[in-house]
Amino acid sequence: MTNGIIYQFYTDLDELNKMDKTPFLVINLLSLKDSEIPYLQRFEKSSFNVGTVTAKANELRYNDNIRQFLLQQLSAPDDSFIAYVMSDIYKGRKTQRVIDDFRPLVKRAFAQIVNDKANERLKSAMDTEIIAEPRIIEPQPIAPALPNIDRLEVFFMIKAFLYDCLSGEKLIYKDKDSQLEILVDDNAQKWLCRINYETNTFYINLQSGNKEHIKRQFRSLDNIYSFKNLLCQAVQKMRGATT
Repeated sequence: MTNGIIYQFYTDLDELNKMDKTPFLVINLLSLKDSEIPYLQRFEKSSFNVGTVTAKANELRYNDNIRQFLLQQLSAPDDSFIAYVMSDIYKGRKTQRVIDDFRPLVKRAFAQIVNDKANERLKSAMDTEIIAEPRIIEPQPIAPALPNIDRLEVFFMIKAFLYDCLSGEKLIYKDKDSQLEILVDDNAQKWLCRINYETNTFYINLQSGNKEHIKRQFRSLDNIYSFKNLLCQAVQKMRGATT
């Protein structure tokens, strides 16, 4: 079926000898994609084969359904999809709060994959080396507290570091006016570390026993790993104080 611009291709996948209600392929000549050209070539008189076209039609229909599902999850991942993603990377209870914490991480990972793939295609299309034009990054206003996404990153990093010495379910994070506080057993008296962000610099305060604490500064979230040993020591001292 066509109006001269949009061509809709149908077959009888749902019921033999009865045209399906939805087309398996839609072509718009005003926005023809390179990926659609091979499908059109299958309809050339010289190479037309009913069996081949029918098999490809079934593949196209499922492919389109999968594509639409992934696009939906890319823009607004639902709870069941978030839980599925978490199944191999998070061993704790998948409560609604945890699912909500993971949602922006999944969205950002999706966006990063799309961006990386686009960059790969762009680079492969270049025949000669071209010095990429520097990307202009707009300066961000200095805020007294960590951005929300950074809070989550720090929390999940620390949970991963302490996996061998403390169950992740015992850790929670709380937002205060100017800092991120990570507690053990949801007990305000058992804070493990406190992280602030001031003047483009991160600061971390760690428990060191006897109501004393250690304060360190770092420039990037990537540097959090360098505090792994201090965090483990803080957990051990906390356990010793409660035994």
